[in-house]
Amino acid sequence: NSDSAIVIWYSELVEIENSNITVSDLGGIRLFRSKNITVNEGVINNCGIGIFIAETSDVVVSSATIESNIYFDILLLSASNVWIINNEIKVSFEGVSIIDLLGSSYFENISISNNLIEGDATNNALFGIKVLLNEEGSSIKNMVAKNNRMDNISHGTAVMPTKGIALNMTIYNNTISYSSSYGILLKGNIRNVNITMNNVSESYRGIYMERINGSVVVRNVLHNNVYGIIVNESYDNLIYENCFLNNSIQAYNIGNNFWDNGSYGNFWDDYIGYDENNDGIGDVQYSISENGTDNFPLIYCFILNDKSPPMIFLTASIMNNSIVSEDVI
Repeated sequence: NSDSAIVIWYSELVEIENSNITVSDLGGIRLFRSKNITVNEGVINNCGIGIFIAETSDVVVSSATIESNIYFDILLLSASNVWIINNEIKVSFEGVSIIDLLGSSYFENISISNNLIEGDATNNALFGIKVLLNEEGSSIKNMVAKNNRMDNISHGTAVMPTKGIALNMTIYNNTISYSSSYGILLKGNIRNVNITMNNVSESYRGIYMERINGSVVVRNVLHNNVYGIIVNESYDNLIYENCFLNNSIQAYNIGNNFWDNGSYGNFWDDYIGYDENNDGIGDVQYSISENGTDNFPLIYCFILNDKSPPMIFLTASIMNNSIVSEDVI
C-alpha cells in the first residue's frame, strides 16, 4: 500500500498488487519503457492521472477501482499488448485515453474489456474510451473494446485519427447509455472497423461515422436516442441486422452505403410496409434520409428474439347472446 505515486522505469516482470493510492496532483502509477507489468486490484483515486503507460508493452490492468482522477483515469502514450479488464472506472474527465502526445506514436494489440466505465458525481465526464491521433505517422492497430458498460459520459467510445491511421478496430457487445454527445463516434482515417452487438440508448447520437469507408455495422440495438445512427461523408459501409427502436430520427445517411447485405436489412420500428409471404422481410423498401435505402427491411428484431407477430387476445362480455363490451390485451 502507498499514499504516493508508484513509478516503474526501464523494468520487467513487475507486479503491483492491491495498492491504494490517493494523490491530488501526481500520477498514481507511472510506467515508462517497461515490459511485463501487472496491476491488479487496489484503488487509485483523486490523482492527476490514475495510471500512465508510456512506451511500455505487455501490461495487464485488472480488477482495480480507478476513480475521480483529475485528467485521465488510464492514459496510454505509445504502447503495445495492453489488457485493461474487469475494472471499475468512474470518470471525472477522461476514462481510458490513447493519445499520441509524445509525437508520432505506435499502438498495437490493445484490449479494453469487461469494464464498468461511468461518469462520476461531477457530471463532467467527457470520454469513456478515446483514441486520438494528431501526428503524422501515428497508428493504432488491432484494438478491441468489448463487453464494457458505459453510462453518463458525453462520448462513450470515440476513435478519431485526425492525421494518423487506425487499423482493425472492433467495438463489440458494449452497453452504452446516457451519452449527451455520442454513444460511438468514429471519425477520420479508420480502416476495417467492425461494430457488432452493441446496445446504445438514451443518447444524442447512438452511432456517428464520418469519413469512414468499408466498415461493418451489424446486430446493434439502437433505441431511445435522438439519432439512431448518422453516416456522414462515408462510403461502402455495410449496415444490416440492426434494430432501430424509438429513436427520434432513426438514421441519416450521406454517402453511398449499403443498408442490407442483399438478403437481410435492418429492423425499423416505424416501418409501415407489409410482408405478404411471411418470410420476415418487408416487401417495400425503407427509405433513409438523405439518400439511403434498406431493400430488405426486417419485420422482427431478431436480436431481441422477437420472431413472431404480436399476440392479440380479445376478451368479451356477453349478455343475451350479444357482445356488450370487448377489450384488447
